[in-house]
Amino acid sequence: METFKKRVAELEWEVRIAKSSTSELEVALAHEKRQRVDLKALLDTRTVELKEAQAYLSKADDLSDGAVRRLLEHINSQAFQLSTTIAEHFQGSYGTQTNRVIGKEAVARLERSRIMSPRLPRILYSVDHKGDSTVAQIALQAVLVAVLYRLADPWRSGVEKQGAFLHSVYEEMSKHEPQSVLGKWRTMTLGNMYALRADLEKEIEMVVGKSAAHISNILLACRVGSSPEAIRAAVQEQYGTTLKGLISQAFDLGRTIGERVLSRDLRVNAVWPATPFAAATMEDDSSNPSKSSVGGPVLCTMHLGLIRSER
Repeated sequence: METFKKRVAELEWEVRIAKSSTSELEVALAHEKRQRVDLKALLDTRTVELKEAQAYLSKADDLSDGAVRRLLEHINSQAFQLSTTIAEHFQGSYGTQTNRVIGKEAVARLERSRIMSPRLPRILYSVDHKGDSTVAQIALQAVLVAVLYRLADPWRSGVEKQGAFLHSVYEEMSKHEPQSVLGKWRTMTLGNMYALRADLEKEIEMVVGKSAAHISNILLACRVGSSPEAIRAAVQEQYGTTLKGLISQAFDLGRTIGERVLSRDLRVNAVWPATPFAAATMEDDSSNPSKSSVGGPVLCTMHLGLIRSER
């Protein structure tokens, strides 16, 4: 009987040990399950982060250099056509202004604007445009190109102060960051910067008004016989829609090269008046190609160019 009781006690002890081991195993199993859940969550998080990093560091573009050049060539072509149309439209009115003060004041305004060499407004005032409107057309095209250049700069158009600061940050980054990081930072920064714009339509209308004022000053410098207010109103009425379309295209081009190009930098370029002419990087649209322009000052810019760079 004693042996039986002893055996029962031993079995009860073994049962308690087994239960204790089972509890420990259940705790360990629960811990392992929690670890597996945590590891899976961590793996999912890291997978998402990796995909985001791959997207951030991607250098894939959906826009070729050729496509950008075609957009720019179209803008240049339209600027030429519009300037030619305006110059020819007013050809019968050149030299009919009897009030010399009006013409000279227009010349002074053009000189202060710095969108062309100070020589050109004076030439406009002194030349007889009745038989040939070429000089007037050149000045008109130069004004349009100067306006479009500013709009096609993704860092300058819109919120200019913020854009200038962010561009300086970008220039500093370009000294040590790879192109993939540079391109993605630029596209994200500019995309969010454009979101801050208050009223793009109102801004474009303002640029149209300023452009019409410059065009009016050129026509007044050519001594068109009318008041400044009447000429400006006529320009806006007859060419305002075309101007607006051209200005919108330049703005869109700036956004395109700022937000859709990753693998390199594309920048619209224009040569400022009085810059020494360099045949290696510039083309002379002079009507007298036999006369050397090398080293001479640029009178005005007739076409927008494109600069490509990458790290």
